[in-house]
Amino acid sequence: IVMEYLAGQDLAARLAKGPMEVGEVVDMVLAVCAGVFACHRRGVIHRDLKPKNVFLSQSADYGTVVKVLDFGIARVVQAADDITEVGSLLGTPRYMAPEQLRAAGVVDEKTDQYGVGMLLYVALTRESPWGSLRDVDLVRAILQGHYPGPRRLRPEIPEGLEQITLK
Repeated sequence: IVMEYLAGQDLAARLAKGPMEVGEVVDMVLAVCAGVFACHRRGVIHRDLKPKNVFLSQSADYGTVVKVLDFGIARVVQAADDITEVGSLLGTPRYMAPEQLRAAGVVDEKTDQYGVGMLLYVALTRESPWGSLRDVDLVRAILQGHYPGPRRLRPEIPEGLEQITLK
């Protein structure tokens, strides 16, 4: 097996060192969007977008290059009616879309869009909107869909970016 060598760190390690500048977060998330969109054009849904699966690679030629990693539970959509089996729970609950947690609806591009929104929120605030909630309380909060605005933790976030994050 041959794999590309990546020098750098994942987003979780980067965030552990301190907050990122708002512009740096926007650039990183736009790169993630480009990668995820390229997958979607090929019928691939990632289903596990989280800080550990976003790598900030350092390149002498290009500076920071954002890579989306770990397609271990990715799904290839072959038909419009392709759904995840009821009862199958794959992914990291803290970053999962409500439809993944329900395991009853269509898991499609919107699932990854939710994951990108969670990445944006966490990259801006260094916190999950759910704080330290776990297990049943975490799932309940996600399913209820009430997300506290990231500006409560970081007031310098522009209002428009907060609206995009919450959408």
